Amino acid sequence: MSKFENLELLEGENKQPDIAKIATHVLIILDRSGSMESIREDVIKNFNKFIDTQRKIPGDCFITLVQFDDIYEIFYKAELVQDVPKLDSSTYIPRAFTALLDAIGRGIVDLKVMLQDKNNSQVIVCIITDGLENASKEFVGKEGRTKIFDMITTLREKNKWEFIFLAANQDAIASGQQYGVFANLSSNFTADASGTSLGLSRINYMVGTARTRGIQSLSTMDINDISEKDLKNNEWFKDYEDTWDMNKKDLNEK
Repeated sequence: MSKFENLELLEGENKQPDIAKIATHVLIILDRSGSMESIREDVIKNFNKFIDTQRKIPGDCFITLVQFDDIYEIFYKAELVQDVPKLDSSTYIPRAFTALLDAIGRGIVDLKVMLQDKNNSQVIVCIITDGLENASKEFVGKEGRTKIFDMITTLREKNKWEFIFLAANQDAIASGQQYGVFANLSSNFTADASGTSLGLSRINYMVGTARTRGIQSLSTMDINDISEKDLKNNEWFKDYEDTWDMNKKDLNEK
């Protein structure tokens, strides 16, 4: 049996004291550059499943959604997950280029300002992209990457922040490490329907784990160890059988 299959909401003596009283803020930095068009519907579907799953978990969870191409746009700020609007084809429109460094840098700075008076909270930043940086104007080149690396490192060490990096068409672990994201929280995904489903479900799972066990629990996990079979057998995903339909043959062989 996988160590992930039966990870559910912790109760009784195994639950960390007062974890439900700690609000979780999730910043999602979502690529909407033109190359995401091929997986547009898959992103919409699996983002909405993320919202549905997080609504099931006790405790306050606030979502900030940033979408970016060569324009940076905040769609909503620190909205309670129960009130977050779902994505659809009118609110997720891939286009243009990939100003990834600007999106990460500005997203972190904006959220830090929003949370400056909220000390009893933990923060998870989820970065989702299918391409490499090619259009930033504020956080540029090696200097821009260094600034982001320093911000991420400081926020992790001095605050209750953690970072997850999900990327296609590149070495996500190497790219994530350039930005200060740990290897165990960086993952490649294949830019097709099943790959997008698995990648976003892994993020879904990691955020749920942080909310029920505390953000420090992520340091002992590896996002790349979470398999489709683990997710299929997990309580949080039991309503999402269609997620795995295209991979039933593979799952049955595991």
